[in-house]
Amino acid sequence: MKRRSLTSSLLPRASSPAAHIMPTDNPVELLRRVALSPDCAKMNRSTVKGYLGELLVKQQLEVELKGIRIDHHGNQSGHDLQYVCGAVCIKIDVKTSTAKDERKWGLQYWSWALQNKNKKKPVTATHLVCVGLNANLILDSLFVIRAENIRLFPPATGQFSNNTHCLFLPVTAVCSTSKALTDPLFHTCQRLLAEQLVVRVRPNEHLSDACTGRPAPHPMGRAQISWTAAAARMRSGNRKK
Repeated sequence: MKRRSLTSSLLPRASSPAAHIMPTDNPVELLRRVALSPDCAKMNRSTVKGYLGELLVKQQLEVELKGIRIDHHGNQSGHDLQYVCGAVCIKIDVKTSTAKDERKWGLQYWSWALQNKNKKKPVTATHLVCVGLNANLILDSLFVIRAENIRLFPPATGQFSNNTHCLFLPVTAVCSTSKALTDPLFHTCQRLLAEQLVVRVRPNEHLSDACTGRPAPHPMGRAQISWTAAAARMRSGNRKK
C-alpha cells in the first residue's frame, strides 16, 4: 500500500471546500472567502473581517498615493496604518462593520465601536477610518473621523455599553416607519454626519484627501481612480485567474 507523505496529506483534496479557498495570491480575496466559508462558522470571524478592512484601506491608499509607503502596524500598535505625505504624518485606526440590525430598527445599518473602556492601549491614531462592508464583504462605504473628535461621539447602550464612543449609520435611506427615527442615538449620529465630524468618502473622492483635509501632493501624480473602481478592478482580476 502506497503511503502519502505528511505534506501531501495536509493538502486539501480537489473536492473539499478548502481547495477552492487556498489557490489565490490575493490576501483580501483569501480572507473574504475564509470569512464567508460555512466551514469557518465556529471561528471568531470578526477578527478576520477586521483584518480584511485594514487591507482594503491599505490597498486603497496605495492606489491613491503611488510612491508613498503605507506601513501596516497591526495589533501591536495604537493604530493600524501609517504614512507620511508631504509634511503630514497620518496614523489610521481602521474600524470595520458589516450590515446588521441588532437594535431592531427595521433597517440595515453599520456600527463601529470607536473606543472601548476595556481597551487599555492608548489612542495614537490621528484618524479613524470606518469601513462599511456589504453581505459579501465587498467594500461599500468609507467614513473618516479625526481622532481628536472621538469624545464627541455617543456611548452605545444595552449589551454594547462597554463602547464609550460609537457610530451608527444606515446602509440605505431610512423609511418613515423605521424605529430608528425614535432613537436618540440615530439622530446624534446623523447630526455628526451633517456637521462633517464624520466625512463620507464618495466613489469619486479620495480617501487620502479626507484624511488630510485637502488634496495631497502625489509624487507620481494623482491616481484618477475611485475606491469603488479599484474594488471592481480587483474582483475582475480575480475572476480571470
